[in-house]
Order: sequence, then C-alpha cells, then structure tokens
Amino acid sequence: MFAGAAFTDQADIKVKSDVVDTLVSLGVIEGFEDGSFQPNGTVTRAQMAKMIYVLRTGNSDASAYNDDKTSFTDIGSHWARGYIKYCQSLGIIAGKSNTKFCPNDKVTAQEAAKMLLVTLGYDATKAGLVGAGWAAKTNALADEAGLLEDVNTSFTAACPRQYAAQLIYNAIDAVTVAWRDDAYTKYNYNGSENKTIGEKYMGLNKTVGILNDVTKDTDKNTYSLNVTINTTESTGKKLDAFTKVTKDYSALKYQKVKVLYKDKDNVFGVYSMTDDNTVVSNVMDNVKMDSNKLKINGTKYSIASGSIVYVDGAQVYRKATGTGTNSALVAADFSTTKNTTFTTAATIDEWVATHSEGDNIGKASSVQAISNTDSSKINILKVTTYTVKKVTYVGTDYINAGGARKDDDYNYPSDIKKDDYAVISSKGNYADDKGLITKAETVEGKVTGTKGNDQVMIDGKWYTADYKAGTTNVIEDWPSSNATVKLVLVNGFVQFVDTVTAGTADMVMVIETGSSNGLGNSKVADLMFSDGSRKTVELDSDSEYGYNNTPVTFGSPKLATYEVSKGKYTLKKVSGTARNGYDIYATAASQDVDGNIKGNVTLAGQKNDTNSKLFFKSDAVVFVKYKTDDYKVVTGKDVANWSKTTLKSVEALGELTSGNAYAQVAVVTMDTKLPGASNSNYAYALDDPYEQTIDGTKYTFIKAWDGTKEVTFKSEDTNTGITKRTAFEYSNNSDGTVDLTRLDNKTTTGVNGEYYALTKITSYDEGTGAITFDNSRCDLSTKNKIKAGETTILYVNSDDKVGVGAFDIDVAEDVNADGTVENNVIVYSEAGDDYINLIVVDVNNYMHS
Repeated sequence: MFAGAAFTDQADIKVKSDVVDTLVSLGVIEGFEDGSFQPNGTVTRAQMAKMIYVLRTGNSDASAYNDDKTSFTDIGSHWARGYIKYCQSLGIIAGKSNTKFCPNDKVTAQEAAKMLLVTLGYDATKAGLVGAGWAAKTNALADEAGLLEDVNTSFTAACPRQYAAQLIYNAIDAVTVAWRDDAYTKYNYNGSENKTIGEKYMGLNKTVGILNDVTKDTDKNTYSLNVTINTTESTGKKLDAFTKVTKDYSALKYQKVKVLYKDKDNVFGVYSMTDDNTVVSNVMDNVKMDSNKLKINGTKYSIASGSIVYVDGAQVYRKATGTGTNSALVAADFSTTKNTTFTTAATIDEWVATHSEGDNIGKASSVQAISNTDSSKINILKVTTYTVKKVTYVGTDYINAGGARKDDDYNYPSDIKKDDYAVISSKGNYADDKGLITKAETVEGKVTGTKGNDQVMIDGKWYTADYKAGTTNVIEDWPSSNATVKLVLVNGFVQFVDTVTAGTADMVMVIETGSSNGLGNSKVADLMFSDGSRKTVELDSDSEYGYNNTPVTFGSPKLATYEVSKGKYTLKKVSGTARNGYDIYATAASQDVDGNIKGNVTLAGQKNDTNSKLFFKSDAVVFVKYKTDDYKVVTGKDVANWSKTTLKSVEALGELTSGNAYAQVAVVTMDTKLPGASNSNYAYALDDPYEQTIDGTKYTFIKAWDGTKEVTFKSEDTNTGITKRTAFEYSNNSDGTVDLTRLDNKTTTGVNGEYYALTKITSYDEGTGAITFDNSRCDLSTKNKIKAGETTILYVNSDDKVGVGAFDIDVAEDVNADGTVENNVIVYSEAGDDYINLIVVDVNNYMHS
C-alpha cells in the first residue's frame, strides 16, 4: 500500500509522500481498515514500541517475546506486550515507573526521539537520556543525528502519526554510534562511517543516481529500472539495475533518485531527491528563451552546458549548421532521429529558440524542465506532444480515432465511446511502450466575443487556439462571432473545433476567390462578414462565386449570401431574381453619395428602374472597400452622414418604402480614404484587441498608448487586424467611439509610397530632424526627416508593453551583444509625403514585435 495511491485522507498528510510510502512498504507503519492513514491521530507508547521493533528486526511478529519476564505489571495480556518486552530488554524504552509502562498513553515526539537514539546505539544512562536533563540532551542528540528534520510539531505534546513516521524515516538513514574512548562516535576503526539503521538492522541498501530508464516487463505488471549511479552517495551493494519493481516510476525519469532495496529484485521504493532536483512543469505556451536563460511562466532558469532535449521520449538532434536566415536554426533543422543529416545533440537553448511559446510544437504540449546536477541549472527538457481525433468507432480490442488504435499499442479508458474526442500521446513517453489516449475536455456554446485571430469568448470565458501541427498557424475552422461551436481542449488550449453552424441568410462581402492574390489555392475565398471579421474559407464545389464558377477578382468585391456544410462554404450570388427575401436589388457605378445616392441607380425586383435614388437605412450593414486594400463594415447612418464622396461601385439589397429604395445590406467601393478620416491620430497597441457585444452592438476594445496616457479605445470596427506591439490610426467619433485603421499592412512599391516598417535608425540629427533608416526593410530614402508639427512621436517600452514619456531618439545598436543590430523604431509615412508621419521609439533601443 502506498500513501499516494491508497490512503483516502492523503490530502491531510503534510510530510513528504516518500516518508509514508517508505514506512508502509517496509511494514513499519500501516493504515486503517477504512483506507485512511489518520495523519493527525496520535501515537500510543505501545504503537511506538511496535514500530521500533519492526525498524530494529525487519519483521512485524514479536509473539516470541510475549512470555518473557518484565517488571511491568500493566501489559500482561496487552496486544503489544511482545514488542514492549523486546524494547525494554534492549533499554530502548522505559516505564512511567518500575512497574507501570502505561501502553495506551500518548507518546510525545521527545519521548519517541529518545527511543530512536537508543536504537542508534546510545546508552540512555551514559548519554544523559535519563534524569533531570534528559529532555535537553535528547533534543541536542536527536538534532545532531538528523532525526528532527521536517518534524514540524511540538516536542512535548502527543506526537501525530505523520511526524512519528517522519522521525522513524529520518532514523532509517541515520548513522549508528558506538562507545569508544569514553565518547560516542559514528566512525569505525578505519575512519569510515558506521552503518545506518537501515543497513545494520534491516539489511537495506541505497543507490543514489539519475533514473535514466524505466521499462515495463513483458507480460507482467512489474518494471525494470536503470540508474546512473553516484557511488559516493550510494551505500551497500551499490546496484544500478533493478527488476520486478511493482510500481511505475517513469514520472521520475531523468531525475536524481534514491532507491531503497534489499536486492535487485526486492525494491522497497524509488524517491526523488527533492533537495537535489529542480523540476518545473508547465506547457510550451509559457516557455521561451530570455537572452541565454530559459524562461518558464515568467521565471528565469540558467541552462547547464551539455543540456539535452527529449520530445515524446526521444532525444532531439540537429543539423550541423542552420538553414534559416544567416544560417540560423529553424524548426526543420531538428529531428528525433540521429543520422548523417542530424548529427549533433540539440541543446535546450537551441531547441527552445525555434519552438518558443509553442511554435511548431504546440502551445498545449507538456514540458518538464529538470536539473539533476545539484546546481539548479536546467540540463534536461522533456516535452510531450498531443493530437486530438474524434472517436468514430469502438471495437472489442481497438478504437478508431484518426485510424485504428489497438489495445496492444495504446492504453485508453474503458468507457470511451463513439463521438468522444481522444487526446493521443506517443508511446515514447511511457514505460510500457504504449501510447496513451484520454478523453478530452470540451466546451460548447455560442461565440460572443473574439480577440485577435486566435481567441474566442464562450459563456464569459476566453479560449485560445493552439497551432496546427508543426506550424505557427492557428488550427483550422477557427470560429467567428455568433457561431455555435464545440471546442476541444488540451491543457486549456483549443486543439479542435467541431459543429460549426451558421445561418443560411447571412451576408458577406466576397473580397476575392482563388489564388491570384496569394490565398493559397483555387478552392478558397477571402470573405468579410457582417460583424467585420475577415476570414479565408474553403469553398464547396457548388459555390456560385469561385472554385469552378464565377471568380471574384481582387479590387472588385461582391455581395453574396452563404451557407456552411461540414466546414465548407457555398457562396450564392444576389441579383434581381435572387434577392434573398429583400424587395429590391440595386447597383450603381461612379456615383456621388451625399446623404443618399441621388440618381443613376439601377433597381431590379419589386421595382425596376434605371435612374433611381438610393437611401440607406440607419441600421443597414454596409461593407466598404476603400483606398487600395482596406475594408470595414459601417452602418447606413454612417454612410448618410458622410460628406459628399464619389463611390466607385454600389451593390445592395433592400426594401421599398413609399416608393423609395432603402439599402439594408450593401457593398460600396471607393479609391479614397473614408470620408471624415483625414484628421486621424496615431496610437501604439499595448495588447491584442478583444470584441464584446453590448446592448446588441458589437464593439472592439483595444488598450493603447496615445503619447500622453494609456487609453482603452472603443470602436464599432471589428476584425481590425490590429495586434499588440503595432501602431494604428484612429479618428474620434462624437459618441465616444473611434474609427480604427490598421497600418502594419501598408507597404506600397516605389520610393515615395505609403510605408509602415519595423526598422532601424541608421542616422539622426536632432537639430534638423534629418533621419535615415535601414532601407533593406523598405525604401524610405525619400522619407528622410521628422517634421516639427507634422510628425507624431510615441515613446514606448515594447518589451513590457507600456508607454513612457519623452525620451531620446538614437541610432540602432547591438543591444543584446549577440552580433545583431536590433530594430529600434516603427515608422509610418503616407504616400506623397517626404517626411515621417509617425515614429514609435523604443526607449530601450530594441523594438519588440
């Protein structure tokens, strides 16, 4: 019986689990019939006598001593009389008087320590453990012998069972003493230490070292262990290989351990040397490098030289030289197969640098960082990866989850069933050479908020997407706002999305179909939804736009309805005969809007006209394509309030009221800025935006630095594309909201175009404002000055994501002394300007992205 596995009140045991586990396995202490240990129950004098007897003799039967003579008159038929008489004969215990032992009285920790000191070899009289000063002498000798370590209880009150166990556990490893030359000594004649109690009386041996292998024995419920032994700290037989071990200790693999045993096939326990090990467990999302240190969940750890990485039980190797920029290592340069290509053992710093925060390995992957060298420097990194598959069939000896998973190859729950989600980890992680399948946690509900491209809110809680296997791309089928989904979680991260539903009458703007603008293949489309979100989706073969039918070219977006089946989108055209329930279909080209479109609008449907006006309902959903490649969703009220503006094209569905046509959903395009957007301001995003629906209206919130203060902007723009550590443009509205414009995608060709760049200052003159940049990022050769009264300057600490007051502008330098000059600014300039409109300066001269 082991405490960690069997006792019902394990949570109440405050001493280390090794303490109780060891004594239970040795038979020194045991639990109760109800399965409890009762750690805070107290120990009687009789119980202490039994425990010392087992400690001293190695067996639990003292009936041979039941009829021995004794001066005690109160133990005649007591169950513990044999144990008491044995201990009395050796002077280990004394009575309350010459005739009274009082077997049922409680023993104090001080009295127990005195008994153990006599067991160690001290004579009670010679050692001063009797008489008026016995208590002080007991305390001193017990402390010197190491008996009191972790005994956190009163020495003079009744001793709780768990601390009696701690005292005895300490005694097992305590060195025995002998009287020589009028003093007690723990050394023998040749100068080496005497045996411990465990060695002398119980026949125990101790091996200390690194547990490097745990293997399940074939067709047996036992295990074989191999230890890289530390012979200095080991005692007795000093074995390094063990068999017939009854417990799976693979959780301690690569840690420094202590093995207590009588022989190679008689192991009592394997225990982590917790004072010598540093073991930090987390997930890869919280792991990255910080300079030359390993950073886990905000805490930095030094890395030992010659460190090793294991992924799914296999050591990781790398190529001799990297294949990335300037020969830097990239993910493809690592493998768990050593061969002529992957020749060198990968170190922790090399591997983590390319897999930082879950890159190419998964945010949810479990990680264990281990130091087993007594130095606290991490020398082992163990990583366990996971995949999620839906269970489609459960047979008698296998399940089907992304393929057949036989019970010869995998351990899985007996209650797993069809339509469950299986979390699968590889056999290399486990001693029995089988993979492990567990049932995944799931969350189901409606998406009520989104943040960035990888977070959704359901029932008031945010969930973050993991990466698609082996990439830094968000998993497939990531949902939009208002979708009803089932999220499958691994270690808190979403690894699978199922049951996506959407309405058949929802409207979208089709920005482009196919691959002409880099969408990836001919079977996809770039869509903007009515909530402002934008997504590249896979098309079904019967889509009327794209795939095998009419393409939508970049720059000429279309209005469409859509429906979703099994994750694939079918786009349907709208027209005079396919109005999706609306009264009219309206189109126009090269017309001015000034409150409404005053003529030359073609109507079809319930009214046919070629020279109609078109009004906009105040709550209309209007998709807008403006400038070269900017998109957003505004309301009909916004359009009606625009100053006079020429629209390149209009496509709308709407209603007829009193003979007038009103757009209720529309796509409009223009080649200029949005009306009213010329008096814009700039800010720096301190965090990713998030979306929230308030009183039926969806808003985007983003925390940012505006140059003087930290502010949280509120906007009706959604899916802005703005991310933390980037600059953006905003304009204030009368209702307290702002219009947002992403800037980090603004890069045009030519020497005088619109540019946004994360770059380096190569020269700067404060007096004239003359400034130059690293033009390998983009051509800023004509954007060569900071213009007083025109250039906005923001100062930030990008590493900590905070804004700061005015600072100095300086040229870029090698901040980390690693041979690389770091980017130190963000710059933005509008087309046609010969100066910088915006510069964001990092006060530490290292602009993090």
